[in-house]
Parts: sequence; C-alpha cells; structure tokens
Amino acid sequence: MARGLIADWSPQQRAHWIAEQVLDWSGLPTVNIRGAMFVENPLMTWLALEPLSRGELRLPFGDHPLAPIAGYDVAELCVKILTDPAPHISKSYDLSGPELKDMHGFAEDYAAVLGRPVTYVPEDVETWNETYVDSALATFPHTAEHLKTLTRLMGGGGYRGTTDQLETLLGRSPKTVRWALENHPRIRRLAAA
Repeated sequence: MARGLIADWSPQQRAHWIAEQVLDWSGLPTVNIRGAMFVENPLMTWLALEPLSRGELRLPFGDHPLAPIAGYDVAELCVKILTDPAPHISKSYDLSGPELKDMHGFAEDYAAVLGRPVTYVPEDVETWNETYVDSALATFPHTAEHLKTLTRLMGGGGYRGTTDQLETLLGRSPKTVRWALENHPRIRRLAAA
C-alpha cells in the first residue's frame, strides 16, 4: 500500500483503503492483503517494452530502491489464507518482494532475462507519464491516473523497504524479480525476438 498522505494517493489507492476501513468497521471476518508494487505492473512490463527492445530501461524512479512482489506469491498466499482462514482473520499483511534494489539492479535483471545489455535511463516523472501512460491509456483515465500516481510516488521514494511477512507466511523465500520477468509472457516474447 502507498505511504504518505492519503491525498497524494491515486483514486484506486484511496478506494482500496476505504474498502478496508468499511470492511473492518463492518465486523465481518476479513484479512487485508497489501502488496507492494507488483513486478508484473504495466510500468515494469508492457509500458517498458519499446525502450527495452533498444536495450534501455526508461523509468522515472531515479535512484530510489524498490522491492516489487511477484503476483505468483500473492496468489499462493491468498489460496493459503482461503484454504485455512482462521489464523489470519482480522490481520493485515504488508507484503513486499525479497529484494530491495534500484533501477540499475533491475536493468541487470532485464539484461539477464533478455540475453542482451540493458541500461537504466532515468526519466523525468511528468515527461514519462505523458510519453508512456497518457498515450497508452487515454481511453482508461482511472487506470492512467493510478499508474501516473504510482510513478510519482515511486519517483519520490514512496515505496521503500521490505518486510519478511511473505516469507514467514509462505514458509519459503518469495520469488525474485528475475524469476517474475523470466515467467512474464511479454518479456519472454521480447527475449525471443
């Protein structure tokens, strides 16, 4: 979940937070799953494909480290909770991936998966949003605003740190960024091109 002021969150992040509050107030048995940014997020995958095809990882995150989580791990955890919910009722889990690294580290992961050099090229947040998000998602303003807010938050260092909750809950180490990229269909197609 995003950090900082609620006013700085995207409409999607605020809606998620409000839904958590309403469910908590309702007295219903709930479990809150709060995943950090997913490795499979469009910012890191399909919006990054065109520059990646030229050997560039163009993102507006400066030198801020991130610990994105693999969707696979969140899905596995949700199945585990749904199968045996009792120990998890009324709990909230803030989940992250196992590796905190900057975009230069991510460029190394992309290079390993693609089998060719990839260099991180920092971008200005607003220019990146206009170039990539606005042009790709003009017909989906809610999604576009969410992704643009994410870039602003991450570019400002709003998604820092790791937790060990996922490893504790799963009983194994979470999947790495490299594993998630190796198993992402669009990244695999780019690697085969």
